[in-house]
Amino acid sequence: MDSKHHGAILNTAMNSVGVGVAELARRMKMSRTTLYKKLDQEVLDFYELLRFGKALNYDFAKEIPEIHMYKDHLQTIADG
Repeated sequence: MDSKHHGAILNTAMNSVGVGVAELARRMKMSRTTLYKKLDQEVLDFYELLRFGKALNYDFAKEIPEIHMYKDHLQTIADG
C-alpha cells in the first residue's frame, strides 16, 4: 500500500467542497486546534475519516479505496 498523508487528503477535500477549518471544526464538534493537529497527521483512523466525510459530504474512496471496508462494517453495525 502506498503511503498517503491522510491529513493532506482531508485538507484537499475541505478545499474542494469549500469548507474551512472553523466550519469543519464546528460540524465535528472539535476545536480548530484539534482539527489543525488532524490535518498534520500522516495517518488518521478510517472511522474518523468517515466521520469527516459525512461532515463534508465527501467520499474519500477515490484517494483511499480501502476505506469502503470500514464503511461497510459501520453499516453492518448500524443495521444490526
